[in-house]
Amino acid sequence: MNTGKRILLIGGGHAHVTALRWLAKNPQDGLNLTLVNPGARAAYSGMVPGVVAGHYDRHEAELDLGPLCAQTGVAFVNGRVTGFSPHGGFAELASRDSVEFDFASIDIGITSGPEKAGDTNSILVKPM
Repeated sequence: MNTGKRILLIGGGHAHVTALRWLAKNPQDGLNLTLVNPGARAAYSGMVPGVVAGHYDRHEAELDLGPLCAQTGVAFVNGRVTGFSPHGGFAELASRDSVEFDFASIDIGITSGPEKAGDTNSILVKPM
């Protein structure tokens, strides 16, 4: 078990994905990272116009965060942060669990409207 600095990444945005990809190529000792994101897949907004135009399939414009986290030794939590205490060093999740941290980074991007149940024809990303 890694007992180093606990770093909490809130959200699967571009900056966090880039950091995870960098860590995959440059492992660092003494870090214990956790990524919290509501859902295991994150849409790459830059490719959404290409999906709409039919140049890409939807799965090509989405990133599966689970394997990326596993590749870098980062714990992935499928959840939503509902409370945050930077001085207390913990984040509360909608599940009522909490994640402790020494340092935190927030990269949630713009929040899209709520997804409609059963809607498989939409991709939630920032407003275009």
